[in-house]
Amino acid sequence: MSEVISIRSIAFIDVSPIAWAKHAEQAMLGYLLLTGRYGFGRLGDGMIEPNDFYWPAHGRLFKSMVDLLPAETVKVVPWHDEIVKSSSNPDAAREYIRELLLEACTGIAIKELAEMIREAAIERSLVKEVA
Repeated sequence: MSEVISIRSIAFIDVSPIAWAKHAEQAMLGYLLLTGRYGFGRLGDGMIEPNDFYWPAHGRLFKSMVDLLPAETVKVVPWHDEIVKSSSNPDAAREYIRELLLEACTGIAIKELAEMIREAAIERSLVKEVA
């Protein structure tokens, strides 16, 4: 919960917890898992980067998907296998993939979700600069 602190008549807002577009990250990753190359085509090159994600696992997952794009037509199965293989807890990885797929957005919202994630990343970087 944010807290307002008044110092010398100037109000500052405590920005903790740091801005994180959790639902946007999950919905976008779920959509990309479902749609593969088509979803990335709708998203557009360079619109979002792995380091824009708040949760490092989301950034790694996004990077893994981007890395697989040139190799072949991306489908859910190759990503699923790659994620599970690289996880220290395969059962938890399978469960999280299932959750991401349930959170998947529609293609109409993909660019808006990417913008939300990017804006949250910018907010976090500004807070770090000020702190």
